[in-house]
Amino acid sequence: MFKSTFMFIIFFLSVSSFFVTHPLNLSIMLMLLCLFISLIMLKLSISWVFYLLVLMFLGGVMILITYMVSIASNEKALAFNVSPLMIFFLLFFFLMNDEHRTLKQSSTSFFVSPLMEKEFATLLIFCFCMLLFALISVVKLIKLESGPLSKRL
Repeated sequence: MFKSTFMFIIFFLSVSSFFVTHPLNLSIMLMLLCLFISLIMLKLSISWVFYLLVLMFLGGVMILITYMVSIASNEKALAFNVSPLMIFFLLFFFLMNDEHRTLKQSSTSFFVSPLMEKEFATLLIFCFCMLLFALISVVKLIKLESGPLSKRL
C-alpha cells in the first residue's frame, strides 16, 4: 500500500508537469518527484543509493532553478488548476493496475543488482521516462532566441 501510494503520487506529478508553465512550479514538482522516487529506492535497495540519488538530482534541480530564474525573472507564477477528470483517470488507472502494488523485495544481496532485476524494470524505465519528460518540459519552457543568456547580434 505504501509503495502504490508513492507510485500514484509520482505518476500524478509527472503527468501534471506537462501542464506547468512556470519554471519555479516545475522545479518544485521536480524536487517532490526526486523525494518520492528516492523514498521508493530507499525501500527497495541499499540506503546509499537513496542519498546519492537525492544529492545528484537536487544538485541538477538547483542548477535548473538558477538558470530558469535568470531567464524568467519578471514572470508571475500562475496557480495550477487540476481537472477532476484527470484525477479520476489517474486514480482509476492505479487502482486497476495491480502490477505496481506487488513490488517484491529482492532476496539477492549484490551491490546494485536489485535495481536491474526484471521486477524493478518498470520502475527503472519509469525513472528514465520521467527524466526525459523533465528535459522536454524545460526545453519547451525556454525560448532560445530571447533571454538574458542568449547572444544578441
